[in-house]
Amino acid sequence: MIVAQGLTKHPILLVVEKPERAVAITTMLTQAGYVVKVAGGLYDCLKLCTQEMVHMIICEVALPDGNCVNVFDKIAADKLLAKIPILAHSIKKTPEEIGLIKSRKFSSAYAGAIDPKVFLVKVSDCIKNYAPISPFYYGAAECGFDENLTLKIESTVMGRVGEQILVRSGSEVDQAASMVCTPKNTELAPAILRMANNIRNGDEVFNLFPVGRILGKGRIWLEKLPIFNMDGGAAAPAPGVPVATGAPRKVIFCDPNEARFASYKEILQGYDIELIYAKTLNIAAGLLARSPDGIGGIYIHELMNDSSGNEWKVSFAKIPMTSRPSIICGTTVSGAKNTDSMRFIKRPFGMGILVEMMESTFTRASKIASVASAKGPTQVAGTSVALQSPATIVGLDETGGVLQLKFPLARGSKVELVHPEISALLGVKIVTITEVASVPNMPDVVQARFESIAPGMSKGKYWEKIAGTLATKAAATKAVAAAAAAATATATAAAADPAEDPAA
Repeated sequence: MIVAQGLTKHPILLVVEKPERAVAITTMLTQAGYVVKVAGGLYDCLKLCTQEMVHMIICEVALPDGNCVNVFDKIAADKLLAKIPILAHSIKKTPEEIGLIKSRKFSSAYAGAIDPKVFLVKVSDCIKNYAPISPFYYGAAECGFDENLTLKIESTVMGRVGEQILVRSGSEVDQAASMVCTPKNTELAPAILRMANNIRNGDEVFNLFPVGRILGKGRIWLEKLPIFNMDGGAAAPAPGVPVATGAPRKVIFCDPNEARFASYKEILQGYDIELIYAKTLNIAAGLLARSPDGIGGIYIHELMNDSSGNEWKVSFAKIPMTSRPSIICGTTVSGAKNTDSMRFIKRPFGMGILVEMMESTFTRASKIASVASAKGPTQVAGTSVALQSPATIVGLDETGGVLQLKFPLARGSKVELVHPEISALLGVKIVTITEVASVPNMPDVVQARFESIAPGMSKGKYWEKIAGTLATKAAATKAVAAAAAAATATATAAAADPAEDPAA
């Protein structure tokens, strides 16, 4: 299975004779996106390789306690480290140094003073050829694992905020995701929740799902949830009577086209939403700076990347987090990624979607936390549920692995992998998402890198615990495939020439 580029930040070990020679190379590799560790010789190299499980070694030929050949032989003899590619670097370009490099099958080699462009190409090619994900990586199919699993986020449905269902969870949920909400109480039916918006308050995450987008039998009990009054806790729902959310319902509408603003303003007045016009981002920044707490949200009709866009970002960053309103950006760009402060909405869009997104922007994190936080003064029990979605396990390596799913997960999200065999192997069920990327030529397919290594645990010890099992399973799967191929070949040959078939 193809793995998206950019999921892994590759650690490289630089083994040098003199520490001062590592400074320039370290800077160059770090700027290129690699994580660099430095070893001052053979002994340091072996120690750091085991601790860090690096994806590549760049080793000078001459070392204080040996040479590059000693490093090659030691790494090759260690079953845990043998797959690490090594680039040998000859500083002096003498016949002796070149001879040492030629005496072993190094993954790559470089001679002489370093030309940054040429050297970085060498490093990139070495990573691409020997460790595109990790030199220790095993594909799930390669090991015979069932690739299907369920992602589960343990959550609590707290109630309603206007026409939004409020959920306290441990993860941000992408707007494109459809999550199956399964109550722990079996008397309550499950439902499908869509069109999520997320609010953070410190380390707590709250999800808001529009009531109008709920599917399934569970919609019955979700619609009957208590409605939160942001100024007074939970209140029983009163049909037809709006409940105050404690947040302003004013939205800055930034769009060069004033006629479009006028048409939206008239329609949104019917939803009790007041639009304030800003022809440019600079005007929007001025309006926001004067009264950040009086603005419930911001709509930007395509975010500009020119100087005005940069000025806007600076102005917005100066506003305290507690006063920053959420931003909705209408865009025609495919695959625009949502961030903590900005939600993209693909144009053209329906008025219903825009209203639902604006409704979610009116809810401030501090207000939500005051009535729904697990640490807040107002204790509301809520309904324990699991938000679930199908996913695929792509593979495993020395710190975790790669998942594939149909929507992005936010970096830092904690999710449970429901897969008995994988969970037993890793020794954990809850993992942390560290990076997310789209699969090449498949923008609707997303892959996420996760870490399952315990905090403070040595990568070497973690990998030693699971590497043997993965290697054994990969060998067994390969043997079964080879036997099946041989049987197919025999059957094909017998069918072509019956005389060769002993049973004929």
